[in-house]
Amino acid sequence: MTSDAWDALAKIFSPILIISGWYVVVSNQSRQSRRKIIRDELEILRTIVGELGEAAIKFHTQSYNDELRRSIVGQLTLISQRATLLPRIARTGWMTWDAIPAKRIPDPGPCIIALRQAITLHHFDDPAQLALSGDSSEIDAIEGARRDVLTSLDEMMIAALD
Repeated sequence: MTSDAWDALAKIFSPILIISGWYVVVSNQSRQSRRKIIRDELEILRTIVGELGEAAIKFHTQSYNDELRRSIVGQLTLISQRATLLPRIARTGWMTWDAIPAKRIPDPGPCIIALRQAITLHHFDDPAQLALSGDSSEIDAIEGARRDVLTSLDEMMIAALD
């Protein structure tokens, strides 16, 4: 190669190297910030699920309370909406890497549906229904479903930490 060709390559190489380095740095920062957002959302979800479990048990073990019932329905809706946001936050555009690969994000949907069913299936819409005892199978089902949702959220948290 002639010296003119080497000079042309040298002029092109430096900007390409700078742009490539910039791309890597911006992609990593984007991924880190998205993972932080996901972890923050998961902490919020864990708090809501914990409060929901306590409210559901309180609702089922006391006399009918329509205000508490509406609060439980609102919390269930909020959990579903926030959980559907997580995979969307993890995905990015085609120019950067995903914050978390989609195959590593467990789907909490079935666990959330099971929690909703455990809470609302019995003794939920009937004001005449008597309160349940603390050791009933419905209370155990609520606790088990809540534990499953928390486990699913923990798996997502672990995926967001890697």
